[in-house]
Amino acid sequence: MNEAAEIKRAISQAKHDAKEERAVQRAFEDGQTAQLVGETLESCRLKIPARRNAWERGWLDAERKRAEHESIKAMSEAEKAEARQKLSAIKSMIDG
Repeated sequence: MNEAAEIKRAISQAKHDAKEERAVQRAFEDGQTAQLVGETLESCRLKIPARRNAWERGWLDAERKRAEHESIKAMSEAEKAEARQKLSAIKSMIDG
């Protein structure tokens, strides 16, 4: 294969890879949205494994964030203050 053809092939592959990367990112975001509107994890209809996995990761990410938010909301002010003190102590140990 000559150099020009090789360059053309490389450019074509790069465009394809970028398009797929955008599709995977969109699937992740769609999964997050699906969780937020109440769809189940099993409701994903994507067939391409990389996109399906991204959708599921997005759904799980949104579920984790929702659970964390609910957990924090449920904490009493005393529990929140204690958690802040513990976090501060850990940061002090890390910073040295």
